[in-house]
Amino acid sequence: MSAFEKLQSFLGNPIDWGMTAGKNIAAILGDAPSKYAKSPTVWNAGFEALNIDALFLPFDVTEPHLEGLVKALRQEPRLLGFSVTVPYKMKVIPLLDGLDPKATSIGAVNTVARTKDG
Repeated sequence: MSAFEKLQSFLGNPIDWGMTAGKNIAAILGDAPSKYAKSPTVWNAGFEALNIDALFLPFDVTEPHLEGLVKALRQEPRLLGFSVTVPYKMKVIPLLDGLDPKATSIGAVNTVARTKDG
């Protein structure tokens, strides 16, 4: 199974992985961001305007697939990070390596960034 097939197996929305060839990836992760999130449009316009070779994608994931998706994303070297929307802002916390002090104090996560060490 390719890395793309592995990622797709956790998603409820189809992704055209061909359009990601050679690009870094960022995403919004939630129950159905492909249906309501405006962030892919905003971020993709920003990437284009700044000549950043990246795509911002919506990842629809059900709760039973959340942990598997996060584990698969760890293995994708092109992943820059992802936004987290409801209902996973608290549920994603145990799947992360660490938290910013502000995220710890409020008990929720909005953004997950990949660090230099992965």
